[in-house]
Amino acid sequence: LARCKVERKGFNMYDNNDILQLLQTRRKHLKMLIEKKSRGLDETSCGKVKIAHIKGRTYYFLILSDGSKRSIDESKARELIQFDYDRKIIKSAGKELAILERMIKSYPSECVENVVKRYSNDRKRMIRPVIKSDEDIIDSWISASYVQKQLPNDRPLFRTDKGNLVRSKSELIIANKLLEAGIPYRYEARLTLGGVILHPDFTILDVKHRREVYWEHFGLMDDLDYVTENLNRVNIYAHNGIILGDRLFLTMESKDIPLDMENVDKIIALLV
Repeated sequence: LARCKVERKGFNMYDNNDILQLLQTRRKHLKMLIEKKSRGLDETSCGKVKIAHIKGRTYYFLILSDGSKRSIDESKARELIQFDYDRKIIKSAGKELAILERMIKSYPSECVENVVKRYSNDRKRMIRPVIKSDEDIIDSWISASYVQKQLPNDRPLFRTDKGNLVRSKSELIIANKLLEAGIPYRYEARLTLGGVILHPDFTILDVKHRREVYWEHFGLMDDLDYVTENLNRVNIYAHNGIILGDRLFLTMESKDIPLDMENVDKIIALLV
C-alpha cells in the first residue's frame, strides 16, 4: 500500500482504485500459489519429523500416527518437512483468499474522492472538497508560474506539439510522447535541491500520486566530462530523496546508440 499512499492537504489517503487493484492482484497471486503448491503436494507423505542432535551428529526420525518412530535420512526429512510447510501455506493462503473475496465483493464502487461528482457544476463551486479532483490538481499545477532555464539563441531548437521549444530531437520525441499520453509536464523548470539549482529536462506531474517526478535525458554519453557531470547530478537527486526509478527517470544516448524508444514507452506507461 505504501506505493499508493497519497498525501492531500493533511489527509493521509490511498487511491481507491489502487487499493482495489492491489486486492485483486493479491487474490490472483494467492490462487496461483495454492494451485502450484497443491499440484506438487504428495499426499502419500505423512508423519512428523523429529530432529535430534546427539554427540555432534544430527539424526532424523519419522514419528508415525501410532507413536512409533523409525530412522530416516536427511533427504526424506527434507521432503516431509517441505510437505508440512506446503500444506500450511495452502491453508494460510486459503484463509486469506476467503477474506479477500469478501472484501472485493463488498468494496464500494464510489470512493470519497467521487462524492463531489454527484453535484451540479453550480453546487460544486460552493463546495470545498475534502480531496481535490484530478482535474483541479492538473489545472492548478498547469496555471502555476515557474522559472524556466533560458534557451540559447545560437543553436537550433525544436518546437513540440505543445508549442514549447526544446534543445534536441530526442527531447522533442519525449515531450510529444508525454503530451500524447496526457501527462502534464514543464520543460527545464528550476528546481532547488539542498541549495543546488537544477533544471530537470522534464518536471512531470504524477497526478495519480499527487507529486512531481523528473525525467532527465542524457544525450552525450560518449563525452566523459558530460557523463561525470550528470553522475553527480543523479547523486544530488538521490541525496535529496529523489530516487531513480521512483521519482527520477533517465534515458540516454550516444553517437552510436540512439534513444531507445522501448524504454521511453515503458517510462510513459509508468507515468500514466
